[in-house]
Amino acid sequence: MKLNDVFKDFCDELEKRKGFLSEDNIRFYWFASMLNQDSNLNNYSLEEPYPKSKEELDLKYEDDSEIFVFEIKFHRYQIKNGKGLPKTESAGKIFNDLIRLPSWTVKTCKPIRYFFLYVTDNVMNEYLSGSELLNTFFNSEVGSSFTGKFFCENCAGGNTSKSFFRSACRSLGKKLCSTYSSKTKVCTKCEGKEGPILIPNITLIEKNDALHCGAYTLKTPECWVRLYEIK
Repeated sequence: MKLNDVFKDFCDELEKRKGFLSEDNIRFYWFASMLNQDSNLNNYSLEEPYPKSKEELDLKYEDDSEIFVFEIKFHRYQIKNGKGLPKTESAGKIFNDLIRLPSWTVKTCKPIRYFFLYVTDNVMNEYLSGSELLNTFFNSEVGSSFTGKFFCENCAGGNTSKSFFRSACRSLGKKLCSTYSSKTKVCTKCEGKEGPILIPNITLIEKNDALHCGAYTLKTPECWVRLYEIK
């Protein structure tokens, strides 16, 4: 499976999209782009459970030589009932997926590779680009990696809130840290048995900026697409 070709097909099809656009549409477009390379439906699994968790993996692909697993997330200007997107909480959900993803595993001799596909309109592009920490994650060059310890309030130059941390750590059962060093912007204690949370190594492997899309549910007729590999 050549993911660079899948990514190109996905972006080409997304650029043709008209009308309504949802996360289910994004997932379907990615799945359809993978099918262009491998049409054997037996190699795909949707909504497969995480071990020891009620949450589900968006997509698994397995052939004779390797396993690819994907979390897919789409953020747009408005959510249901016309309410604006809660940007801080939504940013936390990105990291919740990234931190949780490597916990999906099976007994196998095949290598397992972990991927996160993210699509957003300009509302989250502006928000992520405006944060010191999150801008490094979101606007890096292809091939760049992002890693480190995951800390709570004020870890990103003062504009990371409690709701970000709570959302990011939801699947891990973490609670908000009560102390941090204002000098280093690093928390000194995290409640929970595991202590501070480690961000896995996240590498940006493909991106497309300001991709034109005619979906009316976007804030602007543009979207930003990122594909990360997590190790």
